[in-house]
Amino acid sequence: MIKDISSEEKLNLISLLSNSMLSEEHNSAKSKDGWASRFAGVWKDNRSAEEIMNDIHSARTNNTFDMEL
Repeated sequence: MIKDISSEEKLNLISLLSNSMLSEEHNSAKSKDGWASRFAGVWKDNRSAEEIMNDIHSARTNNTFDMEL
């Protein structure tokens, strides 16, 4: 199938494929570096930080069952 394509078209195809791969690598690295920034400012709450911490601490429970490993 490729043997019927001209050398110029083959080079163009190689260029397009290379550019798409480089773009994917760049976007992948970029999204991994800034993944946490997507969550900045997402939490909405009227409570203060101290109130949130107190709520978290008061909601904690102790496991009262025995677990064998």
